[in-house]
Amino acid sequence: MENEVLYLIYGCNTSVMPLRPYNLFSCNSSGDNFNNAFYLIGPVPNDPILRIIYCNVSISVPILRAAGDRLNGLNISLEEALMQGFSVNYSDPYESNCSECSRFGGQCGFDSGLSQPVCICGDRPCPFALTPPRNDSVPSKDLVVNAGFDSGLGQPVCICGYRTCPFALTPPRNDSVPSQGEYATCGAPYRCGDIQNITYPFWGGSRPEYCGFSGFQLNCQGGVALLNILSIQYRVLEINNTTWSPWTLKVAREDLRTTACPRFLYNTTLDLNLFKPSPDYSNVTIYYGCSLNGQPTQLVNQFSCNVNGTNTDSFYVIEDSSASRNTIRCNNSIYVPINRTYQSLFALPTASVTRLLQDAFVSGFSLRWEANNRICQNCVGSGGLCGTNRDGSFACYCANRTSALTCNDAPTGNGT
Repeated sequence: MENEVLYLIYGCNTSVMPLRPYNLFSCNSSGDNFNNAFYLIGPVPNDPILRIIYCNVSISVPILRAAGDRLNGLNISLEEALMQGFSVNYSDPYESNCSECSRFGGQCGFDSGLSQPVCICGDRPCPFALTPPRNDSVPSKDLVVNAGFDSGLGQPVCICGYRTCPFALTPPRNDSVPSQGEYATCGAPYRCGDIQNITYPFWGGSRPEYCGFSGFQLNCQGGVALLNILSIQYRVLEINNTTWSPWTLKVAREDLRTTACPRFLYNTTLDLNLFKPSPDYSNVTIYYGCSLNGQPTQLVNQFSCNVNGTNTDSFYVIEDSSASRNTIRCNNSIYVPINRTYQSLFALPTASVTRLLQDAFVSGFSLRWEANNRICQNCVGSGGLCGTNRDGSFACYCANRTSALTCNDAPTGNGT
């Protein structure tokens, strides 16, 4: 990910020229109220207006370029752009040495007592220093790590610089311990709250990414499974993967669970390569900040919203209903899928608009997903477990190997 610079400019004197850019905001910091503050994204333009406006404080903050693009398009707020953070490049001084450790089946660690990296072999640290001990009497030279074989030990060893290191590159065999590879890991039971037996394509928690599919990471918080789809958090209510066609899950937007008047407004957008709404849904469009003064009577689908201390008129429209929306001006709108059973309830004259909206949002809506479904069906039918290789290709984990498609195929490298 690439970054760009966000400039925050506070306490500007706009008496010389009124400043009202779209990116104007106000804030209070340490008792100082900055009413005339604004932000700029990217290089500060050579604008003559900026030369005659004096400001008290300015700071620069890196943000993700994608967040900056969405902020420019007014698709997210300034606070959200800042909360998405920024990317940092870092270098590992022991990268080359650790890659050798990984190449021979170990995992790289660091011994704070020796102040040098070590290889973790199996379930124990191995007595192998990835950098040789310093000896000032010996001319300095680059470390060369090569593989060798100790015929006395009957196992491979690493040759480290100018000496042979007493490091067994394979952990001692223990036939009483079963294999803990991808098949065992991905086959282990996983649950989050009331959702049990979570399997492919979902991953997260104790299920590594190779047990699932990109875009299906579950974040289990306090027994609640959360799924992020295009930067919107959804609460997972049900997962149905017991039948092969179709696989479905029921989700509810987390930001609408407690209010129909959220602080930030987002449409329900889905990654259609992975998710598609089930047929049993209707779209409800909610309009906010509406001017209803010209209406002779209150609309049946009208309600009041209080956002940040300001009361505004709002109303909803289901599917293609014409409910006076063509004669009403509103500032914003969002659409949210709801279960179609609620469509008839909204038509009842005694219905409480905000209560029904809340109940509809909480009950959620169903999605169908696509993540190599048919290929996975064949893999499971052959006794395997579905997963994903590092390169993004499908992996079928079998009891003793990894296959490209099914456990009946010829063995392949697992790529993980």
